[in-house]
Amino acid sequence: AELEEEGSATQMALSQLEQDKEIMASEIKITAVQKASLETKLRALQGQKAGLVERVHVLESGVEALTSIVEDLDAGKGELAECRAALEDAGSAEAVRASALGERAASAGRRRA
Repeated sequence: AELEEEGSATQMALSQLEQDKEIMASEIKITAVQKASLETKLRALQGQKAGLVERVHVLESGVEALTSIVEDLDAGKGELAECRAALEDAGSAEAVRASALGERAASAGRRRA
């Protein structure tokens, strides 16, 4: 009778171990599926990151190009101011020359008269 009780207890323990084994196998499968899902999400995020890094590089190149354009415009503005001043000086000199020629013509006209 005692052996039957021990056998029955052993059988129950084995049955419980078998159930525990099945539960753990299910948990392992669930964990494997979750791991695969997380790995898929990670790859997607890495792809998005690569896309964003590329966009940043494009934007940085654009900023460099715009900075260069602004520098060129600033340099052009300085050159334009120099040209404007030179034209004003030339215009003043031309006005002086025209005035002198007008005076000479008037003076020559008075002499003839």
